[in-house]
Amino acid sequence: MYNTYMNKFASELLQKKVVLNREKVIAGVIYDIVIDPANGNFIGIVVKEGFGKERLKALAEKDIIAFGLDFVLITEYLALGEVEEIVRIQNIISKKIHLIKSKVFTESGVYLGRVYDYTINLDEKRLSRLYIRGPFLSKSFSFLENKIISYEQIISIDKNKIVVADTKIRDKRKIIVRVNEINNDEVKSS
Repeated sequence: MYNTYMNKFASELLQKKVVLNREKVIAGVIYDIVIDPANGNFIGIVVKEGFGKERLKALAEKDIIAFGLDFVLITEYLALGEVEEIVRIQNIISKKIHLIKSKVFTESGVYLGRVYDYTINLDEKRLSRLYIRGPFLSKSFSFLENKIISYEQIISIDKNKIVVADTKIRDKRKIIVRVNEINNDEVKSS
C-alpha cells in the first residue's frame, strides 16, 4: 500500500492529498516540494490546507510517514507549521529557487533547455534526476529534444538557472557532427 523505495516524479506528487495518519482525514494537498539547492536533499513540502482556509503550511520531510498511490501520509496535524516557523524550509523558499522551468546550461555555457519535471529518490530523500525539454525542434534531431540529467551531473542550482557537467553533452555533440556528416554525404551522392 505504501511505497518508499522508488523515484517519484514531482508532477506525480503535486496536488496529492495530505492525510493525517491517526484520523485518516485529508489536511490539504501538496502545493510545492522543497529541495535544498546546495545538496539536492528533499527537505519537505508546502501544503495548501483545505476546508475553505486555502492557507499554505510547511511540513518537514521527517513528518512524512509514507507515500501512497494518491496520497501522502503524515504524522499529525500539529506537524504542519507556518512556513516561517520551519527555518530550513523558509530559507530555501526565500531564495525563490524553483526547479520546474529553470534553464539548464552546461559548464561551458551550452543551453540545454528547461526543466519540465524531476524525480525524488524517496529512499535517499534527495533529488534524483532532472527532465529537460530542449530547444531543438528539428525532426532529424528529435532525440535531443528531451534530456534526462542525473543528480550527479548537477554542478549548481541557482534561481532560474541550473549548471550541469559537460561530459555527456560532448558525446552528444560528436553524434550530431557525425549525423550532419552522413546527411551531407547523402545530399552530395544524390
